[in-house]
Amino acid sequence: MRLPLPGPLTARPVLASDAAFVARLYASTRSDVLHLPVPAAVRDAIVRHQQQCQAEAYAARYPGAVSLIIQAAGAAVGRVIVDRQPDAWHVVDLAIAAPARRRGHARAVLEALQRDARNGGLGVTLRVRDDNRAALALYLA
Repeated sequence: MRLPLPGPLTARPVLASDAAFVARLYASTRSDVLHLPVPAAVRDAIVRHQQQCQAEAYAARYPGAVSLIIQAAGAAVGRVIVDRQPDAWHVVDLAIAAPARRRGHARAVLEALQRDARNGGLGVTLRVRDDNRAALALYLA
């Protein structure tokens, strides 16, 4: 899947060499676990296990989904997983690394997906946790 993004942003398929970045990215979205009053090794193990469970669930539920690394000026800043179905494209997951947040990267990715889907006569769907205020603000803007 080719996803044309504006400015210094690019998208490319996730590679095996991206595993460490994807793990850090996932961990950055789990502040609920990272703040547990347990030893760091236990928190890290919980996060690794949850990431593995998420990956397995996504693979089972969205076997044809495409995973892309989002880059800004060549550096990985996020990941998007898109399930392109005949009736709509579904954003399975979209995450931007903490240092790159609030710079419009997620908006640019969503707008590019909407544009490409619309060119094929399709819409874009997604789900978000109701406690993810930043994402809700983005999607409602």
